[in-house]
Amino acid sequence: MAGDVAYERRNFDPLFQSFEKLLKPHGETWLSEPGRIIAKPFFEGMRERGWKKRVLNQREGLTLYGFKR
Repeated sequence: MAGDVAYERRNFDPLFQSFEKLLKPHGETWLSEPGRIIAKPFFEGMRERGWKKRVLNQREGLTLYGFKR
């Protein structure tokens, strides 16, 4: 579970690598995001790596996403 981590492109690859290494094959990670434009390429990178995104909750301008393969 992480919050507010997809705000700098230089963090994307370390996050992708962490998810690959730390999560079991059917594991899930949760990320919150306030709708920054920079998050779009992060989400695209997750999709390209086989992660499926779903909205878990939305509240006060913040969205909680679940990513699972």
